Amino acid sequence: MATSLFVISRLPNVYPHKTLQYSKPHNTYWSAGMAKQIVESFIDDIDGSEAEKTTTFAIDGTSYEIDLSGRNREDLEKALAPYITVARPIRAERPGRGGHGADSTSRAMNREKSSEIRNWAKVHGLPVSERGRIASTIVEKYKAAQ
Repeated sequence: MATSLFVISRLPNVYPHKTLQYSKPHNTYWSAGMAKQIVESFIDDIDGSEAEKTTTFAIDGTSYEIDLSGRNREDLEKALAPYITVARPIRAERPGRGGHGADSTSRAMNREKSSEIRNWAKVHGLPVSERGRIASTIVEKYKAAQ
């Protein structure tokens, strides 16, 4: 727990002639001669006991998260185990990648189209790299020729 050191030069009616130093936790607040400490608890969403961690899972395209104790997490893993063992894992798509939600078939179509444009550019003597992005001028020339 982080602590902060506070120097209080005068406490009226207590020690008017002394400078006092107090060390307090970062979540303790001084107020009119009283201290208040706020405690955050990590609570299991199932039974209200102390939770160990947040567990995330998804079904039918909707992601969920739940705070669970070790025992309840084990229960969830046991319940899902028969399904997880036969399921196919998928990679989560990263935001900002893949053409704004393009699926694998449209990406494959784009790869095929890119290959077609590269071949056309080579046949017509235009400079095009083997990999990477195709220059927009070459794409425009390809479209105009079609």
